[in-house]
Amino acid sequence: MYCYHVNVSSLCFGVDEKGIEPIHFTSEVDVITVRELITRTVKKQLDALQKEHSSATKRIKASLERQYLSDEEIALMAKKGSVYLEEQNKGIEAKKVKNEVSRALIAFREKKFFITIKGDQPEQLDDNVALMENTEVLFLRLMPLIGG
Repeated sequence: MYCYHVNVSSLCFGVDEKGIEPIHFTSEVDVITVRELITRTVKKQLDALQKEHSSATKRIKASLERQYLSDEEIALMAKKGSVYLEEQNKGIEAKKVKNEVSRALIAFREKKFFITIKGDQPEQLDDNVALMENTEVLFLRLMPLIGG
């Protein structure tokens, strides 16, 4: 099995924000289409962002609930057998994932971002991309300068 490192970056002039963290995925084949590369990348990004958001949300919610549970809420939960914090929604709906993948594919087709792999720049969704062990892939979004 091959292991590919996919690095997704965004170049935005005049914007001071952290981009999307690099993601990693494995593949059993050494040639995939640009469409498959984008699809896998978006799914992994959504998964990573969901985990990051869920973790932060759980920490905040747990802190608030521990701090502000009323005596009545604690007594009611204790009667049921335990005092607990509510579970967060797990995972992103399949429909939302499909929509985000679709948006990314359209953005690539409309040249809103481009991909480089070892100096090559595929231009069509059905172009084949040859991957090797630890291939570096860069997704790059160029933003127009404000004011012309």
